[in-house]
Amino acid sequence: MNDEAKAIYKDKDGKQFRYPVFRTPIGWKLSGTVDVLFYLTEPTAAGGLIEFVDYEICPAQRLRPADYIPYINSVRAMLPWPTKPANPPQVNTQPTDSRLHVEPRQPGQSSFRQLQEARAAQIDQERKARVEGRARAQQTVANPAKVAEARGINQGYASIRNRHGIKNQGD
Repeated sequence: MNDEAKAIYKDKDGKQFRYPVFRTPIGWKLSGTVDVLFYLTEPTAAGGLIEFVDYEICPAQRLRPADYIPYINSVRAMLPWPTKPANPPQVNTQPTDSRLHVEPRQPGQSSFRQLQEARAAQIDQERKARVEGRARAQQTVANPAKVAEARGINQGYASIRNRHGIKNQGD
């Protein structure tokens, strides 16, 4: 499909958001990475949540007026139409407080030193969480079928990027 298609989303105030839709080897994606879903989170939207409305299709070639509507309908039939879930996802609109909180200063202790120690403890906790996550990820066994599928997708993207037909050194 050489036509330009965009998914149209609206927030609760009626502001529209348009995202390009691309066909990939694993299905239709918004901007090449995100699945076409009914609800999306958008930080700039009112309420932080936008919902799917329709598609906007701009044909690449010039069409006669009599051919325009049947052509647009045939393109629309190929595009995925997301179904509305029973309950919309919950969006946390309150910003998280990332400031460090320390107890009141004790006599003879610097408040700056207290903040340094609190930050060091926070960094240590984050590091431990990363190490644990990495260990869990290394313990899981990869599914060979999924690995082969991912390699095929990556090779497809690489062949698109390599439009001059130059072979890679590893091939």
